[in-house]
Amino acid sequence: MTKVNTIKNVTETKDVFSPYNFEGSLRDLAQKIDALIAQYGESAYLDYDPNYYYPYDQVPSPSYFVKLERPETPEETQARLEQEAQWQRQREEQERKEFERLKEKFKSS
Repeated sequence: MTKVNTIKNVTETKDVFSPYNFEGSLRDLAQKIDALIAQYGESAYLDYDPNYYYPYDQVPSPSYFVKLERPETPEETQARLEQEAQWQRQREEQERKEFERLKEKFKSS
């Protein structure tokens, strides 16, 4: 199996704020959006989570997240590939143990 493209995109959360930040006139909202674009770039996007829990909250606090996607760094790619290889080895070991268990169970059949 050949991996053609091993670099994936990573989503980074750059900021989080309350939906109440978007209250006001449309002109005010346009200025807030323009400020976000100036700060994070045109490729940034808003992600809304109505059930977000802050670590200290016991009830959800609806929140907006400013997010950016970017390619993995070489270090992140290497770490991910090593983790995937470790998971593959663990999966194969579990399958090997299951095979041996079943082989022993059904060898007299």
